Amino acid sequence: MFAQLREDIACVFDRDPAARNTFEVVTTYPGVHAILHYRIAHWLWLRGLKWLARVLSTFS
Repeated sequence: MFAQLREDIACVFDRDPAARNTFEVVTTYPGVHAILHYRIAHWLWLRGLKWLARVLSTFS
């Protein structure tokens, strides 16, 4: 999952010239938040933690 996150952040840097650093991308880009929350919820869902996955997706 961390390798995918690094790849997503690199994609932001490739496509957005206003992105200045990794911390900024991780903390302020809603698209990165959406992808990260989806991946965590999917991981939880596959492991049988369906309620927790639904709660995470609700608040994401």
